[in-house]
Amino acid sequence: MGNLEFTNKQKLLNPAHIQIKLATLKPILFQTYPLSYLAFAAKNEEGNFGKWTEVYVMVDFKEAIGWQFYALQAELMNHLQTEITLITKTSPDRGWLHQNTKVCEIV
Repeated sequence: MGNLEFTNKQKLLNPAHIQIKLATLKPILFQTYPLSYLAFAAKNEEGNFGKWTEVYVMVDFKEAIGWQFYALQAELMNHLQTEITLITKTSPDRGWLHQNTKVCEIV
């Protein structure tokens, strides 16, 4: 049932809303976690630029955080009310992400 709730709420969100939510949340996240970078990308459904299917949040850290990585992912999903894929700037997914989506840095 939890995934269905996220799916329904995801329909209400769009990349502009995610950008606003992350910008608002950024000071709290940077105070709670040793973050040095925060960005996101929303992957569009192929051939349908009005509908997006996946949200990637890209982060980088000043120091290793271990298991807190998963706490950060859960906190982001809770605040955004949608499923996300949390990746780091050095993640293997990063190259694919830049080729297929527009990454929006949260400044």
